[in-house]
Amino acid sequence: MARPKGAVTGAVGASADGLSTALRAGTGWRWAWAHVAADHWARTFAVSLPNDVYGGAASLTATTIGLEAGPAWRPRDWLELRAGGGVHWLTASVEKQVEPLLEVIYLIAIPKSAVVGSLYGSVVYLPGPLTRHGLRGRLGLEARLLLGGDLRLDAFDRTERNGAAVHLTVGLELPLRW
Repeated sequence: MARPKGAVTGAVGASADGLSTALRAGTGWRWAWAHVAADHWARTFAVSLPNDVYGGAASLTATTIGLEAGPAWRPRDWLELRAGGGVHWLTASVEKQVEPLLEVIYLIAIPKSAVVGSLYGSVVYLPGPLTRHGLRGRLGLEARLLLGGDLRLDAFDRTERNGAAVHLTVGLELPLRW
């Protein structure tokens, strides 16, 4: 088996409704890979509640932390294709400030969490070694689909979809000596 490689990757991308940031740390061999993935995104949505004079927006922030693995293929030394899946812990919070007429302003906060599955794929460009010790850069495009990541928000009578995200990734690949 080929010598394992470690990789640390940061990502900025877009989910269905807003920007998201991500961090990946993992290992890979010639034909397989595994990584720990953390993603965070925030977005707002318009909502109208009874007794809320001014209406306005609610804000949703969500974070997933999970493990993904699958097959990898390097048809060239500078190109890597990955596919796979995993399991993630999704935690989210929705907040809305309510301003009733002639009453005290109050805040509605709804925490949610769930365990969800994921499907993952990426295409990564690996330029030549950056150092004589084998440190390499990574530039890629990844897509992830959360399975079961929809959040039902009963207080707002809506469901927030948290399905697909696409990220542009930049990182480093480190040669590991085990």
